[in-house]
This record gives sequence, C-alpha cells and structure tokens, in this order.
Amino acid sequence: MKRFSLLIACLLTAFASGAAQVRVWQGTLTLPTYEEGLPDANPPFDQYANNRFNYPYTLRHNLTDHRADHAWRAIFLENEYVKCSVLPDIGGHLYSCTDKISGKPIFYENPSIKKAAVAYRGAWAAFGIEFNFPVSHNWVTASPIDFAFQKKDDGSASVEVGNVDRVYGMQWTVELILRTASTVLEERVTLNNRSDVRHRFYWWNNAGVQVWDDSRIQYPMRFVASHGFREVQPWPVEADGNDLSIIKNHTKGPVSFFVHGSRAPLEFTVNTIGKDKISGYLSVPKANTAHAQASGNGN
Repeated sequence: MKRFSLLIACLLTAFASGAAQVRVWQGTLTLPTYEEGLPDANPPFDQYANNRFNYPYTLRHNLTDHRADHAWRAIFLENEYVKCSVLPDIGGHLYSCTDKISGKPIFYENPSIKKAAVAYRGAWAAFGIEFNFPVSHNWVTASPIDFAFQKKDDGSASVEVGNVDRVYGMQWTVELILRTASTVLEERVTLNNRSDVRHRFYWWNNAGVQVWDDSRIQYPMRFVASHGFREVQPWPVEADGNDLSIIKNHTKGPVSFFVHGSRAPLEFTVNTIGKDKISGYLSVPKANTAHAQASGNGN
C-alpha cells in the first residue's frame, strides 16, 4: 500500500512538473504573402530629404498584388495558458498570442502578410505588436533583425529580438518572457545610444487588436495634437460633432493623434485570460500587468 501511494505521488509530481514547463522553439509559419519588388537602391541623402531620413537604407515602395504562400521563420513561446509566435524576418514583430483557454487571439493575427507604404522606408505590415525605435515604423520594421531564444533555470523561457540602426547607430532589444503557470507575457526593453552624441528618439509599442463598428476607444485625455503638433483639437468629439471614440465614425481616413496636456496615468486592457488581465500601463501600481522597462546610457 505504501509502495502504491508513493508511486501515485511520484506520478502526480512528474505530471505537475511537466505541465508547468514553458516551451520555446524555432519553426516556420506558412502565410499567404503579397510579394515585394526590388527596392530603390538610391535613397536621397539626408540633406535633400524634407521629412524622413533613410540614408543609407534603400526605399521599399515597389509593392505588388501578387500573392503566394511564404514559409516565414518563427519563434514559438508557449505555456499552459498562452501560445505566442514571433517573426524575426518581419522586424521581430510578435505575430500571434493565443489564449489557450478560449482559443481566441489576444492581438490581431493577420491571416496574410500584405505590406503597405506606411513605414519610413515604405513597406510595413499590420499585425500583432510592432517595436519602434528610434523612429516610428522604423527602418527595419519589415526586415530581418537579430534574434535569440532560451530556456531559463527558473523554468521560464524567452525570445529576444533587436537591431542596431544604420542611421544613428542606436540599439534596441526586446525580451519577451513567459513564466510557468502565468497568463502574463512580460516585455523587457533595453534602449542604447552607442555613441557619444545625443540623438532624438522615442520608443513605441504598436499593438494591433481586432475591432468592430461599435468598438470604443477610451483615453484619459481632453485634447489631442496632430503630427508635428500643427493642430490641437478636443477629444473625442470633433468640431463638427463627430465622436471619434466610436470606430464606425472613422470615415475620413486614418486617425493619428497624440495625447496633449494630460497628466493622468494611462492603462489599457488588451484581453482577459481566465481571471487575470493582460494590460499595459504607465505609472499604474497594479499587480499582474505586462510592462516595459527602458534602460540605456542616458543619451
């Protein structure tokens, strides 16, 4: 009887230990992809550019409507609650993150890769989470970047992506960490100015989520500013009475604004897994929130 009880205990311990493991591995994701033509090998010198500085990068405006299946390199990260994938050949974007309890995607998991002329160099694709430094839709947002992955002694696993840009020589690194028995995908960000010269920069996580006509956008602000702060207007109701907090009212083209004059802490909830919320925050003292940490040499 003692031997039988001991065997059951050992089996239960082994099962619990196996269930708690976090897996990380490299594989492929085959996705319908709209092909891209050759880039313009002659980008303008910065002194002749009036808005975006790209030299020495080529410009990628030769986008096509020709669609074919493409096997993309992918890094997968999975525990008992969440399964995520990262595409290192498309800027290291987080492509998918699936709630295994409900089977639903947390972020927008685009069923095909179709690039649009949005990024600094042109080509850009919408899905998952995009990492931007030191400019928006940065020079390698649709290009292969450095990547690595590892299992850790504490049972967690991580995927690391990053790049050193060729314009300023600045470096960014993102480590995505998944722990045992956790519904939280952690993000640790390191930003580094590798030179002795100060450079302007910003860090921007650009997350895509699926919305519907009746979806609402809620921000703790009263005013927004346009690009370049050329215009400041009330939020969310425009001068003509159009309420921009409701998705179906976005009928005049892309809506791109910056928060203006707000001192309120900002929190957004992306999805709920089980009883835990996956959130992003600025100065919100709340446990179980996914977060970003920035560090560097201060320049």
